[in-house]
Amino acid sequence: MTNVVYLPAPSLTAAEALVRQTAEELDAELLPGGFFFVNVVDMDGGTTNAVYADAPAQEQGRMLNVYSGPSGSVGLLEGWREVPELSTDFAVSVGPSLSGATGTTVTIDASPAGVVRLMGDGVSEQELLDLAARLLGTP
Repeated sequence: MTNVVYLPAPSLTAAEALVRQTAEELDAELLPGGFFFVNVVDMDGGTTNAVYADAPAQEQGRMLNVYSGPSGSVGLLEGWREVPELSTDFAVSVGPSLSGATGTTVTIDASPAGVVRLMGDGVSEQELLDLAARLLGTP
């Protein structure tokens, strides 16, 4: 008879936990007021895009995309600024939309585990920064 030894699952680092948490549906209390979960889209290279809205599909409302996935060092992009009050464990930066559309993007660089991007369409910069603070457990 063979003895089987079960080892405890390795604990996640804070960075791994952040990337994993944002790859799935976020708890409603983390989201800006009035937002609800729509769906998660699996993209290339292990990236996910969780989509949230504050109005039914047939109505024009605000959208929030939470991209989560692997990356190297992100650094500051042109026109972006660091958010030092949130950059305690991870580098947090904010700037214009990465897609060229109107809107704001907040990036949480959780390297080497990955990166989280909060992209808002009609969502204020402050709402995105508040969401980043809640995800990071910052008051």
